[in-house]
Amino acid sequence: MHLHDENEANNVMVPLYQLDFFRDLIDRIRNNPEDDWCFEKISRKHGQTLRHFRRLFKSLVGLPPQQFLIQCRLQLATSMLIEGTDPVNVIAESSGFASNIYFSRLFKQHFNITPLEYRREFTRT
Repeated sequence: MHLHDENEANNVMVPLYQLDFFRDLIDRIRNNPEDDWCFEKISRKHGQTLRHFRRLFKSLVGLPPQQFLIQCRLQLATSMLIEGTDPVNVIAESSGFASNIYFSRLFKQHFNITPLEYRREFTRT
């Protein structure tokens, strides 16, 4: 059954009448990842179950909405680390992470270095 669900998610096509909604949502997430996003509320407001919403979102982006949001938040954090001087805990909060520890753990998993190491490595001098 699990394999069937994965195949089903890969073959889902977003109906044309919903395409603009999803494209707009994806742009809003990219431009404001630090916002408090509740995909359950968004899916309900749009008249979909959360499961179906996730499938449609993933068919467009290649990632479930929460993973896409995390990716966008990490991207925002990398810019802030390179371009600013704020401490890591401030950057974590400013990029939408509720916990500095969670942020640092995700950052290291994604980039294989800590946020401070990233700043030292990529800061323009």
